[in-house]
Parts: sequence; structure tokens; C-alpha cells
Amino acid sequence: MLAFLKKEALSTRTENGAAAYATTMSDCLDLFSTVGALRAAPEAEIADRFTRAWAENPDLAMKIAFFARDIRGGLGERRAFRVMLKTLSAVCYTHLRAHETCADLVC
Repeated sequence: MLAFLKKEALSTRTENGAAAYATTMSDCLDLFSTVGALRAAPEAEIADRFTRAWAENPDLAMKIAFFARDIRGGLGERRAFRVMLKTLSAVCYTHLRAHETCADLVC
């Protein structure tokens, strides 16, 4: 019964009325698929999505953040990247120090 309720909670409808899933059940994949659309999103939403992705897989979350910032091979999103870095500095400062030279290159 609980599994059925969880599955029902994931169901949603698209703009055209078609059945769809509300989430991919992976916070990293959810961040990757929506980071380009977070340009006008509030900082709290970006930080929340990044924090959940960081809790799931820190290395993949960092790769997604740098993909979001990369202007040639990625999305070129400055604001989302800076919000994610600010969130990372609050969550895990030591990991940010390990990538300090990379962060200087893209800011």
C-alpha cells in the first residue's frame, strides 16, 4: 500500500494533459535536468536542489555545477553556479578548498 501511494505521489500531468513523472528519483539527475531552467529561480530553490544532489553524490553534484558554469561545453549559467558555490561553502568548505583553482578559473 505504501509503495502504491509513493508511486501515485510521483505522477503528474504535462501541459498537454499527458501522464508524466514529477521526479526521476535521483536528486543529481533532477538537478542536471533543471539547472538550465533555474536562471530566474530564487536562490533558496537552487541551494535546496544542489544540497539534495550533494547529499546523494558529492562528486557528481560538483560536476553538474561546473557543467552549469562552463560556457563552451556546458550551459554558461553564472548565477546558478555562484549560488551553488555559496551553498557548497556553507555545506562543506574543505571540498571547496580542494577545487579552489578550478573555481577561480570559472568565476
